[in-house]
Amino acid sequence: MAIIKKNIVFFCVTDYCNAKCKSCSFWKTKKPTFPKKEELPMIVNALHSKLDCKFLQITGGETLTYPYISELVRLARKKGMITQLMTNGSLVSEDTIKKLCDAGLDILAISIDHHDDKVMEKYRGIPGLPAKIRKDIKKLKKTNLLVPAGICLSKYNIGALEKTAEHALLLGFDEVYFCWPIQSTESTYKLGNDEYDSANLSNEQIITAINTIIKLKKRFGYKISHTYEHLEDILRYYKSEKQKFPCKAGENLFYLDNHLDVYRCMTLPDKLGNILGDVEVIKNAHCEKCPLQCFREPSICYSGLKSVLTVAKLAFNRNYWKLIQKKCLRPR
Repeated sequence: MAIIKKNIVFFCVTDYCNAKCKSCSFWKTKKPTFPKKEELPMIVNALHSKLDCKFLQITGGETLTYPYISELVRLARKKGMITQLMTNGSLVSEDTIKKLCDAGLDILAISIDHHDDKVMEKYRGIPGLPAKIRKDIKKLKKTNLLVPAGICLSKYNIGALEKTAEHALLLGFDEVYFCWPIQSTESTYKLGNDEYDSANLSNEQIITAINTIIKLKKRFGYKISHTYEHLEDILRYYKSEKQKFPCKAGENLFYLDNHLDVYRCMTLPDKLGNILGDVEVIKNAHCEKCPLQCFREPSICYSGLKSVLTVAKLAFNRNYWKLIQKKCLRPR
């Protein structure tokens, strides 16, 4: 029995990125592949009818290089979906912000890698990016968008997570979330590369980092958006202990790639079909193979009676109430 009835889809709209992050190789793509504009109405309708999607997380590559991003958001919003877009922040502009807000975007997440500008520039390969984000966050705060900062654990910041989270909140981000290091080579979502393995952190390093994040959670409350249940379960994962909340990928959470193929998630090769054709949804999904945060944490809400307390806690998260209020007050 799932407490939350609707599903989550992560849609990779392009395999191209304008950054040169040390943690992935999307930037090596020479000819980007992305859905055509005329396909978008069919895609959104299929997400609604075949996958019962309520929360559409738009990812990439760099999402803002996708030429029809505002149209996708508009169509998803029209179907009643909550939309989140993840970006490195380099292509955010006043015009882009206006178009996305007019389309009905709910959440715009920006990656923050380090509190030190020079370290972040080296990691992302985009000179001047931190300074640009500082300017853009002021503009974003004037909108109805919820704007979180995403921090991906890597060799570059593993010893500076507390300062980086403090830095992001001081900049004006609504909340901070963390992504555990992961390498994916089996699906069409390529994370990690031969030149630099950001996932090559020891379990001891990651366990120490998660304990630091738990302390940050106690200090900043809802501004560290993770649930204690997830943080404690991921600690169990890295300690090779029995976990309480398995991943529900393929049943309640899905990955849609830029070729419109549906997978259980970014890390597994299990193809469920094509969104414009037949899609096979898994029943009673149970997976503990990886710690992929964006799948493992929401899966808690689909874990039957065990998830009641977590869902109740989320209901009192001020940022989510702010999002709900903004959605209710937004002109239709």
